[in-house]
Amino acid sequence: MQDDRVEFVGTGGDFFVFGLIQGVLVLLTLGIYFLLLPGAVKNWKLSRTLVEGVPMRHKGSLLDGLGSILANFLLIVCSAGLAMPWIVARNKRYDLEHTFLEDGRRFTFAGSGGQVIGQFLIGLVAIPCTLGLAFPWVYAMWKRWEWDNTRLSNDRADTSMRGSLALESVGSGGWREATFDGQGSEFFGIHLVNTLLSIATFGLYGAWGAVKLFRWEFEHVTFAA
Repeated sequence: MQDDRVEFVGTGGDFFVFGLIQGVLVLLTLGIYFLLLPGAVKNWKLSRTLVEGVPMRHKGSLLDGLGSILANFLLIVCSAGLAMPWIVARNKRYDLEHTFLEDGRRFTFAGSGGQVIGQFLIGLVAIPCTLGLAFPWVYAMWKRWEWDNTRLSNDRADTSMRGSLALESVGSGGWREATFDGQGSEFFGIHLVNTLLSIATFGLYGAWGAVKLFRWEFEHVTFAA
């Protein structure tokens, strides 16, 4: 059996309309909707990301998100910032453990704070020393760390429990590992073209450029069979 590559089916036009709607909602709520905007963007991306043809969904609540932000803030203050690498790993784990496929299969994250320290150090050295030119390769490195530590369950949730984070699973058990093979050179090329076209269109190309980057990320992810 071959590995299963992820497919992204979102379009620039769709994302452009979505962005307009989100902007209107922010204005109508006098900025209050801005708190919900990151979650809305996440759900837009995931609902158009298919694993074996099945869309992804994120089920974290606004209350959970605000609680996580508060907990992270307290940890940073109490540790004088030293807890940051573990907070990055914790946030990624929280994010993935609230993400599911529509058929009930769930995700988890195996990355650690110790790994984040190494990532930070590489970025802190590479980006300043190259006057920022290393950013695409550092970005690809982070994406590789995120996805290579992502796991997808073989179990599917009992449909009677769907919608609850306390999912009961049925199936053969076990986890499938993800692999990311995107390259910094590809990201650099896409980002360069996006920047030039955005300048030429006075920013209107931004939605299409963002979708190209989304597709670059997701379509370089493979889940082992």
